[in-house]
Amino acid sequence: MYAPGFDFTSGYGFINADSAMRTFAKPDPSLIQLIVPANITPGQAPFTLTVTGLNLSPTSVIKFRDITLSTTVLNSETATAVVPAFIGDPGISVFTPPVSSSGLDGGSSDTLRFFGVVKKNIIVTADNKSKKYAQLFPELTATILVDGIPLANSGLTLQQTGLDAMAITSPANINSNVGTYVITATRVFDPENPGVLCFIGVLVFKKSV
Repeated sequence: MYAPGFDFTSGYGFINADSAMRTFAKPDPSLIQLIVPANITPGQAPFTLTVTGLNLSPTSVIKFRDITLSTTVLNSETATAVVPAFIGDPGISVFTPPVSSSGLDGGSSDTLRFFGVVKKNIIVTADNKSKKYAQLFPELTATILVDGIPLANSGLTLQQTGLDAMAITSPANINSNVGTYVITATRVFDPENPGVLCFIGVLVFKKSV
């Protein structure tokens, strides 16, 4: 090159083609790694997540499931955001909004997860119960199968399945009349792991013999 600045031999010098193209079209971002601070277990409490990737733009945002997080883009390869507490193993991606008139630039990166846990098929069945007059109201329970195996033999805990806050209820009470009442197990589950089936049971109030 010649001396800095314009001259008739070399003009204004080299052009940064990447920077020039980004003024009218944004590239597709891609993710490489999710970096979690030391001594932090994702999901237990909010924390600052660092993502590394390629082709991040100043307008890129980190997506938590389908939620856009307030994002700080440090450079074209690094961005940070505060991830809320959660249940399950949510997908994390980066989205860059388009700037071209066609809207075909930018877009979403691939999706990464914190744990890479294989999804399980869980079946929760409320156990049938019966009660006779003057007997104590029975404890309402449920049977949980994980991929067809009882929870106790599955290697998972109730908390790991997201069922620790499950409620088992019935409209019946200690003073209910003779009859059959529904027992229902309910829980708001991770929307990304819908493989949880819940079946009702019955509570039968009988006359004493």
